[in-house]
Amino acid sequence: MLKWLLSTAFLYFASPGFTAGGDGGGGADAGGGASVAEPAETVETGAEPTETGTEAQPTDGEQQPEEQQPEQAGGKPLDPIKVALDKLRATDPKMADSLRKVHFKNLDYQKAFATPTEARAAKETIELLGGEEGIANLQNEVREYSDVLARMATGDPATLDVLLNDSREGFVKLGRPYMEKLRQVDSQAFDKVMAPHLAESLVQTGAVGTMDNLLRYIRDGKQTEAFEEAQKLRGWADGVKSFAEQNKEEPVSEREKALQAKEQEINTEKSNLYRGQVGQSVVRVMNTTISKHLEPLMKGKNLSMDQKKDIAEGIYTEIARNLQGNKSFQAKLKAHLDKNSTPQEIARFHQSYLDDVTPNAVKALWARRGFAASPNGGAGRTTQQSSASPQTVAQKPAPETINWDLDRNRMRFQRGEATLKKEFGGRVVKWNWDRV
Repeated sequence: MLKWLLSTAFLYFASPGFTAGGDGGGGADAGGGASVAEPAETVETGAEPTETGTEAQPTDGEQQPEEQQPEQAGGKPLDPIKVALDKLRATDPKMADSLRKVHFKNLDYQKAFATPTEARAAKETIELLGGEEGIANLQNEVREYSDVLARMATGDPATLDVLLNDSREGFVKLGRPYMEKLRQVDSQAFDKVMAPHLAESLVQTGAVGTMDNLLRYIRDGKQTEAFEEAQKLRGWADGVKSFAEQNKEEPVSEREKALQAKEQEINTEKSNLYRGQVGQSVVRVMNTTISKHLEPLMKGKNLSMDQKKDIAEGIYTEIARNLQGNKSFQAKLKAHLDKNSTPQEIARFHQSYLDDVTPNAVKALWARRGFAASPNGGAGRTTQQSSASPQTVAQKPAPETINWDLDRNRMRFQRGEATLKKEFGGRVVKWNWDRV
C-alpha cells in the first residue's frame, strides 16, 4: 500500500456539505492494508449464442467435435463457448455442466443489464429504497400524493379532510398563514371568504340589533338612548380588537431565540461529526482503490515525496470532477445522507463508482504529468540541465514537444519546467500547475 497517499487524504467530495479541503483524515492507518472487492467479471460470449438462458442438456448434434460440425444449419457459425464446452464434456462432464450453467446464467444477467455497472447501480437503488417492500410503499405514497395534488388543482374541499386527518394541529396552524397569503395574492377572493363569516358574526354578537336600535333612537330624537346604544356598539368593536391583539403571533423571546440557537448548534455539531465519519470511511476506500491502480505504474520509478503527493492530489481531483458531474451518483448520495446511512454503507456505495472511474483517472493524471510520454516511463536520472533562463508560458507543453533526455526522472516537469526539442525551439519554459 502506498502509505504516502494517506497524507493527501485531504478532501471528501461530490456531496452536499463536502468540498475540497474538507474533513478527510483517516488516521495513520486509514486505507493501509484494506482490501478492495474486485468488480464482477462478465463472460465473453463471442458470436451470438443460439441457446437461451435455460440449463437444458445439449442435443447429440451439439456434442459433435468442432471439426465435424463447423457450422450450424443455414451456414451460421457456432458459438465458440458452446464448442469449447462440448470438447470439455468429453474429458470432464461435471466441469462442463457446471461451466455451462454459469455461462447461461451470465447470459440471463446480460439480458437485463448491459454492463456490471448497470447491475450494481440497480442493486444500489433497490437497497436504498428499502427493497421490494420499500418500493411498494413508495409507490403507494406517490399515488396518494398525486391524488392530493389533483384534488388541490381542482379546488376539491376533500383535500382539506386529507390534511386534517394527517395532522389536526398542523391543519389549525395553517389557518392564519393561509388567510394572510390569500389576501396577498387575491384580495377579492379574501373578501368573498370573509364576508359571510363577518355577517354571521355581526348578527350573533348582537351588533346588527344594536345598530337598528341606534338608528331608531336617532330617528325618534331620543338622544340618551341613542348614546347608550352607540356605547354598546363601540364596546363590541373594542372587544373584537382586544381579542385580535391577544391572539396574534407573539414575537420570539430572547430566551426562546437562545434555545433555538443552541439546538441548531447541537444539530450542526452532530451533522459535522456524522459527515466527518463518512468522509473518513470514503477516503479509506479511495486510498485503497487508487493504490491498487497506481502501484503498478510506480514500480521502478524514483519519485520524490512531493511528486507522489502531486500525483495523488491530481487523481483525487480527477475523481471528484467525475463524480460531481454524475447526476445519478449525486442523487443517490444525497438520499444516503438524508436517511443517515452508516459511514460503512456510504463507503460501499462509493466503492462501486470508484471501481469504474479510478482506472481512467489514474491513467489520465499519469499521462498529464508526462510519465506516459517516455518509453522508460520516467525512469533514470537527468543527464544534463539547461542553463537557459526559463520562459513562462500559459499552458504546459505537449509531451511530444519536450526533450525528455534532459529530464529523465521528470523532476523538472513536476516543478513545472521543461526544455523543448530543437525542432520546437529548444527553449526552456515553465508554467504554473494551478493554472493549466
